[in-house]
Amino acid sequence: MTSLRRSTPILVVLTAALLFGAFDQWIGAHNNLFWTQVSNGLSALWLVVPFIAGFSMSNQRRAVLAGLYATWLSVLAYVLMIVSPIEGTHLGPAPTGLHGTWNQLSLNLFVHVLLSQGQWFAFTLLVGPVLGLLGFYWRTRRYWVYALPVALALVLEPPARWTASRVGLGDVPWVPFRWPNSALAQKAEVLELVVGLVATWMIIRFGASSRGTAPLHS
Repeated sequence: MTSLRRSTPILVVLTAALLFGAFDQWIGAHNNLFWTQVSNGLSALWLVVPFIAGFSMSNQRRAVLAGLYATWLSVLAYVLMIVSPIEGTHLGPAPTGLHGTWNQLSLNLFVHVLLSQGQWFAFTLLVGPVLGLLGFYWRTRRYWVYALPVALALVLEPPARWTASRVGLGDVPWVPFRWPNSALAQKAEVLELVVGLVATWMIIRFGASSRGTAPLHS
């Protein structure tokens, strides 16, 4: 019974991470430029996943592993959704006499899409454990500084994209910072900036006031 109670938080966190990755791809696949930008353009949102995963864990080791596993599972779910029937991929061969395209699920297709997200899997090797640990520290040590990197990422990503596009880095491979041309997509960037500013203010305002309370121990 004790082992079940210990494993429940990590199972909940990893399930939520899978659902987040799948939902992010699903909502971005719709023909609405606002939600497409939220899905494909706002990378900082993914930093919240390992942070919450670490926040939910009972000790540092679990927090580090949860941060890593949660981010990897999120990206994997994102890939699986791309090649799923929900996104138009078919499990079987094309019917005889079909005129038009038929995207059949295959191992080669899955590997190709998986490799296309390789930079994000590599990125999570470092970011996942670090943010998982920061989430754990924020809960146990009650110090606002540990939560600040996630909020600042939301604040800094939109101006970083705008600057990268202005100096000619928007189309450079492996530099995923491109300012969108669509007004709807630009609104998504502005919304992220506003959310980041509000989150930063709340963390500093309310987190600093609780610094004097006694820290929790795992």
